Amino acid sequence: MAAKTVDQLAISAAARQRVFAPDPSGAIRPTNRFPLLTLAEGVAPSDVRFGELGYAREARASYLDFVAARDNGTLPKGIRFRSACRRRLRW
Repeated sequence: MAAKTVDQLAISAAARQRVFAPDPSGAIRPTNRFPLLTLAEGVAPSDVRFGELGYAREARASYLDFVAARDNGTLPKGIRFRSACRRRLRW
């Protein structure tokens, strides 16, 4: 089987390709009520590749914009940059 690449936005598409399946126990996460997932039948862990999510790349680009705005006086000199990632998936 060819390796499958999965990123955060493609998890639902990967599920349709039968890379992931609901856990046979029927367990769900208590925090968000999503079902726990497991690899689908016939999919080996070595068949799955998780690609870059892009957070670091986007944070760096955002920081460069921030530095430019601070250096040209658009933002005050004492202001600080903060980068955060969403923790919750939205389907």
